[in-house]
Amino acid sequence: MAKKTDALDLLKPDFEQVGRHRARKTARERWFELLWLAVASAVLSLGGYFGLQYAVATLATPAPQKTIVKGVDISTPITVIDGTGTRQYAARIGQKLLDANYVVPYSVTLDNDLP
Repeated sequence: MAKKTDALDLLKPDFEQVGRHRARKTARERWFELLWLAVASAVLSLGGYFGLQYAVATLATPAPQKTIVKGVDISTPITVIDGTGTRQYAARIGQKLLDANYVVPYSVTLDNDLP
């Protein structure tokens, strides 16, 4: 099969007016293109990461403030469970903890006999 040539193929390789689509890239141009793509990828990745972190920080429910007294966090909710089945201890112990400024949302008595 005969090789087809056109007028641009007949020009010398170092001719300055060769169209951009016909000019070969030099190694230096390829390195600049790779560097540009790497920088663009890093900017997009970091922008996405920090944007997501910002969105999570602004939309998430904030954690309760810790109140540490004598090494104990008294702001952590405590549930008092009375497993004796006697209904004597849960309310009394829950009230004592409330009087000591602990957070006690529930005092529960288990009526089931546990093995």
